[in-house]
Amino acid sequence: MISFFVKDYIMSINTSNYLKSFFSAIAVNLEDNCWGSKYPVIMNELYSGKLCVENLEKAKKELESISRGLKQLTSDNAAGDQSQSFVSANGTDLIELFQTAIDDGISLRSEVYISISDDWNHKKDWRDFDEEELFKVKNDKFVLKGVRAHIRTEEELELIDKAKADEAFKTQKKKMDDFLFKKGFVKYKTSSYLRRNQIDVLEYIDLQTEHYGSKTFTVNYALIPLYTPHSFFYFDLTGRLGKLIRNMDTWWDYADQETAEISFRNVMDAMDIFLMPWFEERETKESLKEELLRENEIRASYGGNAEYYCYWLEALDSNDDFSDIICQNIVKFKLPKKLQ
Repeated sequence: MISFFVKDYIMSINTSNYLKSFFSAIAVNLEDNCWGSKYPVIMNELYSGKLCVENLEKAKKELESISRGLKQLTSDNAAGDQSQSFVSANGTDLIELFQTAIDDGISLRSEVYISISDDWNHKKDWRDFDEEELFKVKNDKFVLKGVRAHIRTEEELELIDKAKADEAFKTQKKKMDDFLFKKGFVKYKTSSYLRRNQIDVLEYIDLQTEHYGSKTFTVNYALIPLYTPHSFFYFDLTGRLGKLIRNMDTWWDYADQETAEISFRNVMDAMDIFLMPWFEERETKESLKEELLRENEIRASYGGNAEYYCYWLEALDSNDDFSDIICQNIVKFKLPKKLQ
């Protein structure tokens, strides 16, 4: 995934190929196929990955002209139709996202970067990013099914029966309940599940529906140690199922009963192939320590807190009795009796 970076803010755009096609549509339709001839700041400087503060106002004016130009393209122009349909990964109009990034740059007096979503230091050229290689499924025997590339627009939402979609989700979630109960998980909240492993770490799974009602869902997972102090229930080591499958945030569709059944079956297969082994590989103190040290290194690489997991690591190296802390967390988390 490619994103805008403005100071500490990140805005997801879409894939690199998708963004390249957006720039190409501008060159073809508005610059007579002469790249950067009319909009040099947007098409050359921003396209290269970094828009300097002193050129933000120029970029803003160019973008306003680009927006007007794309809107003026006639409906019988196939390329024009395409150029007006570009959206970000979350369904936002791409021109609006460009405007937001530039406006934020102006208000914050900050450069605007285009970079790979996890490249906070902007050391990689987004134009060389091979997403097909990075985002390909990590197991040749697994095929993604029921996945949506972006959230539904308001127009798309009007085409589905929301009540039937919600009912489909509930029906398929019952199958998910049975699937996870057989693996030792218990229901924690409405759409979340917990399992306590042999080294007193909670293995957590939840189904997160899209906030704006797009009738899609993703799967979060986490590890939470019972033997370190917690002020409330929060995730210590966390991720999303799509990242395990293909290094990319992934959302499954449940617009109707048939689609929901395909999506939930696909998610359960993915849990068997990717998530359950991930949990199992971290069920010893040694393997867990390796994971935490690796995560600290990743955080340090983009300027984060390299000591984020220090308390957990100290506990793993300690021979202290953590019974009291475990009991306190059991009460604080309101864990089901089967996990106590």
